[in-house]
Amino acid sequence: MTHAGACTLSLEAERGRAGGFSCEIASRLMQVAVSVVGLIVLLPATLVLAAAIKAVSKGPVFYRGQRVGKGKRIFTIYKLRTLEVGAEERIGGRLLRDSDPFYHRLGKFLKKTKLDEIPQLLNVIKGDMDLVGPRPIRPVFLEEAERNVPGYAARFGVRPGMTGLAQLRGGYYTPIANKLRYDTLYIRKRSLRLDFYILMLTFVKLLQRWITAGSLLALLVLFVSLVPGRLLRSFSMEVLNVKFNPLLPAMLAAGAYLALHAGKSNRWLISHSAIDWPVGAFVLASFMAIPFSVSPVTAFRGLIYLCVTGFFLAFVLVNLRPDELFARRAGQLLALAGGSVALLGLGQVLFARTVHAGSTSAAGSTLGSPVAFTAYLALCFPPAICEYLLAKERRLRLLWLGATVTIIWTVVLAGSRLGVPAMLVAAGVMLVKAGRMELRRFAVVAAMVLLILLLLGGERFGARGMLADAAGEARSAVRAIQQGSLQQLLVGYGAKTITYPAAETSFAGTLPENTYLTLLFENGVAGLWLMLWMAMLVVREIAFVARDQAEDVRMRLWSFAAAICATGVTALSFNVFYNMTTQVLFWGVVGLALGVCSRYGRHDYGAVLVMRFGH
Repeated sequence: MTHAGACTLSLEAERGRAGGFSCEIASRLMQVAVSVVGLIVLLPATLVLAAAIKAVSKGPVFYRGQRVGKGKRIFTIYKLRTLEVGAEERIGGRLLRDSDPFYHRLGKFLKKTKLDEIPQLLNVIKGDMDLVGPRPIRPVFLEEAERNVPGYAARFGVRPGMTGLAQLRGGYYTPIANKLRYDTLYIRKRSLRLDFYILMLTFVKLLQRWITAGSLLALLVLFVSLVPGRLLRSFSMEVLNVKFNPLLPAMLAAGAYLALHAGKSNRWLISHSAIDWPVGAFVLASFMAIPFSVSPVTAFRGLIYLCVTGFFLAFVLVNLRPDELFARRAGQLLALAGGSVALLGLGQVLFARTVHAGSTSAAGSTLGSPVAFTAYLALCFPPAICEYLLAKERRLRLLWLGATVTIIWTVVLAGSRLGVPAMLVAAGVMLVKAGRMELRRFAVVAAMVLLILLLLGGERFGARGMLADAAGEARSAVRAIQQGSLQQLLVGYGAKTITYPAAETSFAGTLPENTYLTLLFENGVAGLWLMLWMAMLVVREIAFVARDQAEDVRMRLWSFAAAICATGVTALSFNVFYNMTTQVLFWGVVGLALGVCSRYGRHDYGAVLVMRFGH
């Protein structure tokens, strides 16, 4: 690693060369500067972690332990505490095992992600450690290591580091002799350039631990749920007269990372699923229809949007083959996100009615539109019910009950006429298929709820007004179909080419917002049929797999089916695929359901070997 002009910091250079002292000073100044900046940047995260440690475990937030440093000098190392108080004395002179019961509730997470080592930046500033070097050891291991490993004392000629070559090439349980081999190699080749490489590779390795499949998907769900819809659309930009949203390549990159992350062994496989053929046929038909579109560029861009935020997301989740724990965490995330967004909607309505007395403002929350808001909550409603029914502890049942009630109340306040029917359909699928209620009894309850809504719902939910509006939308749909050409009905105009009102079409202003009509006019009869076929195949797959599963897996699978059915109802008055939030959540649920089915189901659809790593 040495090179002409490099600031080489080998032991020989430090002892003999004239420039060694100045290079050492330059290195220390750089490391202190990086450590100070790192402490400032990471201070908010450190405070949050400190508060979390204090909440889950009695005792100090920080761990202060003895370590052997340069020249075998003993110094105090700082870490965020991962073990219960007094655990180090009980462990004694051995390495800590993952199965040991000494960790507090956040300990393993902090250890795995290396977040517990943030305070070691203070050791770097004090001069006890460097950013890169051999890892410091506990004094209890020193005598045994020097006795059993020849030349072990050579590693104490430099300061210990927060990371090192031995940590990149090996790990916590790598034998001491092998660690010494890497440490010796580092000391011999030590330079600023090598330190930089090791720091960058350490950062990449930490990213692989921090950015797990679950955390990345959780971030995506929370981002599209909590960031206002107007702000999501404002990310769009124009390059070379082509308008695109940079969120799409970001989602594509995240999906590619997850797809590669799914390869746990030395092979990368693409798993088949129940909807491969209809998805492929839909993409092919949409692509072939682009030349016939009124705006080929818009149609092509719309197809890319649908593939990246929809089909690709589902494909990635299928290939992750999520287990029951992953499905449980995903369901809890959807339920919490739905409850949080519902609370924001309630606050919005209460604020509007407080500021403007007599206001009839409907809830829209972060989605902006009441119908989009209702479609979003209909997707989150079944997981909330599922968590409530499966919760064993009283406090958890109260939490999920609160989320469920908040979603129901907010859907009513949103004023969408299909909101309550969608939730009744979801509840029916969830409760009946999961064996929690007979179909006949649920039908009676649903009829009573709808009757009460008609009687007490005011003008918005009155039977006369609802029938009149439904008839008007039906007439508009029939008129639009009659005005459309045969070519348009067969191949469509292309994805995302219809706006409301649609000035470039012959039925401007007459097409109601309806996912099924939009699919018909944009993707033709074949596109509409293929999309419906996909949804039916997913529900059928869930029905086949859920029969043979334990209660937890069965309930969660049916909660996903219920979310898909609820979306089918809200799609009558809303373009589900036009809104990025509902689009991402819908296809996320589809992929999650198919992934769980592929893991636990008896029917194996096979896989394609894309790449083999190693031999």
